[in-house]
Amino acid sequence: MRSARRDKSPQYPESWQAVPNGQCLLDELSEQCDSLSSMMFGYHLVKLGDLSANIHLPQCPIRHQVTLGYQQHRGGVTASTHKLPLLENSVDAFLVALELDFSHDPHQILRDLDRSITANGMVLVCGLNPISLSGLLRYSPFYRKHPFKQARFFTAGRVKDWLQLLHFDIVEERYVHYPSVFNRWRVPYSDKLDPFIARYLPWSGSAYCLLAKKRTIPMTLEKPRWRAKPKFMPVQAGTRVISPASPAVRPHAARE
Repeated sequence: MRSARRDKSPQYPESWQAVPNGQCLLDELSEQCDSLSSMMFGYHLVKLGDLSANIHLPQCPIRHQVTLGYQQHRGGVTASTHKLPLLENSVDAFLVALELDFSHDPHQILRDLDRSITANGMVLVCGLNPISLSGLLRYSPFYRKHPFKQARFFTAGRVKDWLQLLHFDIVEERYVHYPSVFNRWRVPYSDKLDPFIARYLPWSGSAYCLLAKKRTIPMTLEKPRWRAKPKFMPVQAGTRVISPASPAVRPHAARE
């Protein structure tokens, strides 16, 4: 397995429209992300990366949504995604769309994300699936100038391992867009073929969406399970115990 860290960063796409068939992929990712975002809660959501800015989440209960990327967006923050200018435990949810696939150090992005997220916060990660038709066509010499040619194509299982090492629980996993992202044309009868593939080969989608929740275990004092029992003092059967409160027996009364 190749190392996730590289010395040189892949060429980042300017927008979804700069990618052939990118608008179709954006529409399907937006539909799934909008559905998954209904499980989020909190006050602040950060869309990490320029590609995440175009994914709208109308069903998300978090209304304060900010974009953080290299380009300037309306109401967003211009900064590096590898060094987030965010306080610790300040963000309730993150949306990371294809940001790991175009990063030279995806581990650093997840570590900084883990530092900024609150307890029980949620992360929605979208990535390109190498076990798909798009993952096979990226080795073709005919697509050397394609923007997704330099993408990392991490498997969903590998990204889940990274998240679980940071104490995230995987809530849901979905796959989208079964045609190739490298072709502008679509296979004939794809409208009938895609539901069949989605049912019997769901792992072969060109992209996946992972929803994870930060697992935080609070520290509580554990009370001892044992209790001190009073010692039992046995008394002999022939011994008569006279209570100090009882009246004393007079000797002459006993003789009468």
